[in-house]
Amino acid sequence: MTLEEAKKICTSHRGVFLKNMHLALSMHRWNNTTEEERRLEAACKLLRKKYTPRPPGAARLFGLDLPS
Repeated sequence: MTLEEAKKICTSHRGVFLKNMHLALSMHRWNNTTEEERRLEAACKLLRKKYTPRPPGAARLFGLDLPS
């Protein structure tokens, strides 16, 4: 993800709001949807923090992101 893409995803979140979003999304990552993982990745990029992707299939383990 580039810095420009991260800015597009987190347009309305700046400063303390961005930090709080990062904190909330990183607490229980196994519960995040794919969209929330993208927001977490963007927040990490903007806050210059390390982002570690979830292992493939981790969401299926908990029944998330299943096609309906």
